[in-house]
Amino acid sequence: MRKNTIILIVLTICFLVALPAYGMNYEVQEDKMSSNELAIKDQPIKTDESLYERLRLIKEKHEKEMQLQEENIEPLGPAPALYYLEVYVAVSSKYPEGEFFEPEQLRSVEDHGGEEMYIATIELGYGHLRFARMNTSLLDPIGFEYIDLDNDSIVDGFLYWWDASGYEHGYFDYENTSSNYPFNNMTDSIYIR
Repeated sequence: MRKNTIILIVLTICFLVALPAYGMNYEVQEDKMSSNELAIKDQPIKTDESLYERLRLIKEKHEKEMQLQEENIEPLGPAPALYYLEVYVAVSSKYPEGEFFEPEQLRSVEDHGGEEMYIATIELGYGHLRFARMNTSLLDPIGFEYIDLDNDSIVDGFLYWWDASGYEHGYFDYENTSSNYPFNNMTDSIYIR
């Protein structure tokens, strides 16, 4: 059993080291740390170019829409409202390589669960009432990263890690409410097998 745990840790670290980085910085909240969390803490989540480009296009589309509405809306602050949210990746004891999800994906392809499972969500804009649930039970955040899509030192969004350890499978949903006008609420969900 110990050999399997060590192999999983090594594979997770190799996976996180091997992915290319594109404009994301990493910070983690220092709380309880397990083996996979330590791997996550030591290496930032790296994204592929297709995700980076997709998020940049979403941001550009949002900015164009906001310019069209600019005459009718007076913003309450300089930060953009929450305008995009998705469940991004699951890393688990049974699948330590991590499964990256497509925006329209309804269920995981791989079998997750086991002793440890961590799920990352991505959001663009600013929100303040974040909730992640697995089978309706609230999950604890274990860390976050800033997303800067145009390398201008302005935070465009966030990537949050959630601790779903102990769940073999179930319905994961993520919800956040915008900090600014229009104070919209956004959700995304996926069934993790």
